[in-house]
Amino acid sequence: MAKTGAEHRFIHAGRPQSNGDVGRVQRTALEECWQPTFARSLIPKYAALQRDVVRYLRFYNFDRAHTGRHTAGGTPAQLVYGASKMRPR
Repeated sequence: MAKTGAEHRFIHAGRPQSNGDVGRVQRTALEECWQPTFARSLIPKYAALQRDVVRYLRFYNFDRAHTGRHTAGGTPAQLVYGASKMRPR
């Protein structure tokens, strides 16, 4: 983590609002990715689940409009990489 400049933070016990951003991302992924995937078949295959989550995460990070206070209408990729054309390979 030192190479990337990322900081490891712990949430305070008994304060779920300090982890609200993570909870919201997980709920969004559940509603937009997992529920539709499981609705398409009774027993989805692992490869199909993996394909759907990879496709969804690319959409979420690069194409989906975000209205949160941290992104200010941009995408997470714009915050991390700068311009939207700077996609990682």
